[in-house]
Amino acid sequence: MTTRSTKGAWWMPLMEKAYAKLDQNYERIIAGMGYEGLRTLTGMPTAYIKLNRGADLEASWNELKPLTGKNYPMTTPCCNGGGVDGLVSGHAYTLLDLVQLSTGEKLAKVRNPWSTEQYNGEWSDNSPKWTEALKKEVNLTNARDGIFFLPFKLYAEQYWGASVAIYQPYKYTQIDVSLSKRSVTYTLTNPTEQEMYVVGETYSDRNFPRTCEPNNNYVLYLFDSSGERVGEYAFIGWSGWGFVGKAGKKLP
Repeated sequence: MTTRSTKGAWWMPLMEKAYAKLDQNYERIIAGMGYEGLRTLTGMPTAYIKLNRGADLEASWNELKPLTGKNYPMTTPCCNGGGVDGLVSGHAYTLLDLVQLSTGEKLAKVRNPWSTEQYNGEWSDNSPKWTEALKKEVNLTNARDGIFFLPFKLYAEQYWGASVAIYQPYKYTQIDVSLSKRSVTYTLTNPTEQEMYVVGETYSDRNFPRTCEPNNNYVLYLFDSSGERVGEYAFIGWSGWGFVGKAGKKLP
């Protein structure tokens, strides 16, 4: 049994049913990370940005801020500390934006898909830190809409990271590969400075019954012309895909 959304929409449960059909049944879509759904629903290169429990706030801000500025779909799972100030642990939120107030305070703008905030810490809707002027800076609406702000420091410490679908038009080439040896090498020509991603894809474990172990794992690397590796390597296995490149950054 399910019901339509608070605004009368049926598309979400229907989308969930289609996703369950793709992956055998509802039991096979239990748990997981946001990047799985984003990749399946959008077909776009999808990255995961780790926050490392707030170990380097400046680096995390500099990596995420340009991506939020492009309005990419982003999900963000909580929590490292078991949930504080009403944050729900083991739950996926949406990362909407990162903002810096005129006071210098850095905030994360997050949405709970349950459409209720529950967060009650600093910079929540009813926080005394908000002045009328600061509310106008971020168009704050005090409503039970699931949207709330929290200090970026707290966000980075509590949330695991952010899944990002780098959603934009691409020119792309598809190569179908059947591996008959341990490794295969391809040469890619990047004619101008631009964003470039290489995505490897296979069936994910979810596409098979739980009793089946496809073991179709492989690793994807991208090297520049000098032999230096570009970005992290991509492990392609249970999630069915992985990509290499620098998220939101141009390659020479």
